[in-house]
Amino acid sequence: MISAKLFPEDLDVNGLSLITGFHGIGSTGFLALNHLINTLKPDRIGVFETDYLSPISSINSGKIITPFEIYKKDNIAFLRVAVPPLQGNEIVFLRNVCEIILEKNFKELILLGGLDAQLKKDDSNFRYVKTSSYKLPKYLSDSTPLEDERVIIGPVAQMLNFMEVRNFPTLGLLPFATSIRLDPRAASEAVKILSNIFNLEVEVDTLVEQALELDKNDQPELVDNNKSVTSNIYS
Repeated sequence: MISAKLFPEDLDVNGLSLITGFHGIGSTGFLALNHLINTLKPDRIGVFETDYLSPISSINSGKIITPFEIYKKDNIAFLRVAVPPLQGNEIVFLRNVCEIILEKNFKELILLGGLDAQLKKDDSNFRYVKTSSYKLPKYLSDSTPLEDERVIIGPVAQMLNFMEVRNFPTLGLLPFATSIRLDPRAASEAVKILSNIFNLEVEVDTLVEQALELDKNDQPELVDNNKSVTSNIYS
């Protein structure tokens, strides 16, 4: 069994809101979280370690960046998941992470993902899903929740399920995103939502410019004509 540990063990995150995002449709959650970290320049305060850590590291400003790190800015913490654990071990790892989130008394959990843009049927740019104990902020009061019968898969679904059972306030933000490549535009939508919820000043022009560049360079053959459009997807 995987054992995930958070170092330092006496890390004080009591009362902090925790935001995290994952690679999935459009890599929306990961791109958004990376942009928040690169823009807000939060301090790295903790590192997750697991028995099945992917053998990947990188360098930023002369420092080693490990796959699972926690950053802090004011009353917000950011969990950066650069790469998933070794294949086949994600379920137990994420369960361990959720258990640590509960043990450390975070205030709430915000999960960033993406919804297949082919499911979009109105003018809104995102859907939200929440656990029963999460109190929706005023900014989202007129927003559209994820429709009944839609299915979420992947890390966001697993963490939502775990936190619902344990009555922990958790919100999933799911901008509509393309499923054929990275989608910085969807990531910019997630950043804008978070900026309004937490009163942050975060520019999104960089993400929009990246999206425009990708739009310009898109090739028709990138489209997967065999892709099923019958489902409801976050992955």
